[in-house]
Amino acid sequence: MKSMLHEASSVAKAIEKAWAESGKPREFTINVLEPGVKNFFGFSKLPAIVSITFDPKSVPAVRSESTDRRDQRQQQKPRNANGKDEQKRRDSREQRDRSERNDRSNDKDRLVRQQGRSEQPSKPQRMQQVTEPRTRDTQREQVRDQQREQPRDVREYEDLASWTPELTADLQGEIASLVNAIGIAVAYAVTTDKRNAHIAFNTGILPVVDDERQLFMSMSYLLIQFLKKKHKKKLRGFHITITTNRHDAPQQSPADS
Repeated sequence: MKSMLHEASSVAKAIEKAWAESGKPREFTINVLEPGVKNFFGFSKLPAIVSITFDPKSVPAVRSESTDRRDQRQQQKPRNANGKDEQKRRDSREQRDRSERNDRSNDKDRLVRQQGRSEQPSKPQRMQQVTEPRTRDTQREQVRDQQREQPRDVREYEDLASWTPELTADLQGEIASLVNAIGIAVAYAVTTDKRNAHIAFNTGILPVVDDERQLFMSMSYLLIQFLKKKHKKKLRGFHITITTNRHDAPQQSPADS
């Protein structure tokens, strides 16, 4: 009799391992020495240990590996011969398929070439269609060149040669908002003539003349910038002059656009 110890994660695996490593005897005895311990998650904490007792004579005879290999080679020889014949047949079939594919592709190329030759007379029409937008672009470029060649003053003042009613209304509205924002309680009048605008206050606003002059210059600049931004015009040549009817030293503050 012969006995061996084996361990695994469970009793069943330990018995199976012991029986396989013992040569799979026909008659054997198993003793469980340690059932094994598992933790809360089901993983083995301690392995299971078993002992197997068997008679070596009950172990079936195992054929040597050399004899098994010989038998396999003998069985594979006729298969390999048949395999070579099948490989030759496959190669011949692939060659035929390739030749057929090449013939088809050549036929397609011929058809495409013939169609291309037949479509050659229609090429001049396509060229005409393509050249049409180019002529339009050239016309646009000529118009732009003519506009650039015009005098600068003509280009800028051809739309606004003088104060328009819309510009005058915007000027009056903006000067009213400025007066209210600054807190000026003095009456004034707005007049326009060609590209000149005049804002005249009835009396003085500030006690110092220089301070009043600086205030009027700032107001004129703000008014011009507001009109430029709203109407999107440069307004070059347009002037805004603010004056007051004070007897000590009348001051004017023109603002050019």
